[in-house]
Amino acid sequence: MLKIKCLGALFIVLVLAVGFTPEAQAGEIQELQISDPQPDHGAGEAPWGPEGAAERERRRSAKLDYTQAMDQFNAQNYEAAVRLLQNYLAVFPGDDQARAFQAKARSLARSQRHGRLKVTCRPQAEVFIDGQPRGRTPAELELPVGPHEVEVRALGRSQTGHVFVKPRTSHAIQFDLQGRWLEEEVAK
Repeated sequence: MLKIKCLGALFIVLVLAVGFTPEAQAGEIQELQISDPQPDHGAGEAPWGPEGAAERERRRSAKLDYTQAMDQFNAQNYEAAVRLLQNYLAVFPGDDQARAFQAKARSLARSQRHGRLKVTCRPQAEVFIDGQPRGRTPAELELPVGPHEVEVRALGRSQTGHVFVKPRTSHAIQFDLQGRWLEEEVAK
């Protein structure tokens, strides 16, 4: 009998705590919501309220940009990764790991748009790339991907050669102003 009274009392306490409604069907789970007037935001989180909601959305969007940046980085789409990381770092400027990824992505993006060219000549000569002076031989230059005209001038003579620069590739071109243009090499 004591057990029945205890169970009855427990049932009444549960009904009062949960807020039993007569329209609830048998076996139906009722949603119980507990509101916290002063939630713990954690370190650096924005407060609740209209301003806090906007800030939370801004942070959520930045974190999504970071995730997408890592996907782009892994897909070797480095320029997109740089832009997404820039958005993320605007919200979280103190993230050193994101800064390191951004620097690496910038470097790799540049290497996708450029190749290297080494120009040598006998005797030493002035080097012109697409008509623009670029120093003296031996010259090691970083050039945009695509076709380029290479000219060397010395001792009143000149020679011209053509090279197609490929991304992340080293090219070499040799000239001999005492004879003929020697050769072009491409090395990966």
